[in-house]
Amino acid sequence: MKKKILLYGNCHLSVIGKWLHENYSERFDVIDSKECGINFFYSSKAFGVQHKDNIPRQKYFYKRILKKAEEADIFLFQDVTSSIDELKSEYLYTNYFLKKLSIRLPNPRFLAYPICDRSIGEYSKTMSDLDHLSQEQVFNLLDKKNKEEVWGIINSVFERCMKENTNRNKFNFEIYKNKIDMNKFIEEKWKEKLLFAQWNHPLGDYFFELVKNLFIYFEEELDHIKLKNITYPTRRYSFFDEKTVLFFRKYLPKVNLS
Repeated sequence: MKKKILLYGNCHLSVIGKWLHENYSERFDVIDSKECGINFFYSSKAFGVQHKDNIPRQKYFYKRILKKAEEADIFLFQDVTSSIDELKSEYLYTNYFLKKLSIRLPNPRFLAYPICDRSIGEYSKTMSDLDHLSQEQVFNLLDKKNKEEVWGIINSVFERCMKENTNRNKFNFEIYKNKIDMNKFIEEKWKEKLLFAQWNHPLGDYFFELVKNLFIYFEEELDHIKLKNITYPTRRYSFFDEKTVLFFRKYLPKVNLS
């Protein structure tokens, strides 16, 4: 009998839910959030209750989600908060999944790649105490510094965002029995693989590692060919200009941008 999975969180969970539905439908029944009449991030195969369009409507649909929680065999979730207690991950976990398989997944942020407005803002703040310099202004300032100085800036941005990720992981850490922490993987691989396309949008290699860990909890054999079918909201390289490419070639030459 197929196991019903409830995925609960942001677009990261939508990526996993979509992939499970498209590649493992013979083993898992991924509950569709459209059945509860809510909007979704990227794919309806995860419950994005914190979607901006859902927040004003939470009191109208939360009972439908509780019904889906009753039906689910597996709960994959990020630590979602809400003004409605019944929609908090902690509430769902405690009231519906203590005797079922539940796994808390991370929700990391990464700012060390200067490739989006948020990460450019971090570089801007690190170099000038301003957070509104343009991408061109940031790269022009970096060009005036020697390599050692630039690496000092990169590491400063990296350490701040990883500290935030560590703090995010600590939240409710003792409550949940099963959890996946991707911080070590990020720390070890960010100079070798392009792990994020935007500050909050991981790329393929991140999801490959996350799903490998997930299938250990599932006690299921992972098809590594199917694993390559994972798709995600932001495609690599679609946003890179010449200055960005030159930055990677100079400071992160092992990262494959293709």
